[in-house]
Amino acid sequence: MLNEEYMRYMGELQILKTNQKADYRTNVVARVAENYVHMLKYINGGKKFYFNIK
Repeated sequence: MLNEEYMRYMGELQILKTNQKADYRTNVVARVAENYVHMLKYINGGKKFYFNIK
């Protein structure tokens, strides 16, 4: 999630499909469990999806 250091993008959620270097402007709020990583290929730009949190 982008924090206040990212100014106008603050509060946006990013889903990364590759590792990213640490950045003081971002906060990690969750990770995808290994048994669900294969599903990331179905998330593309412009597609709608939802989180089913149990």
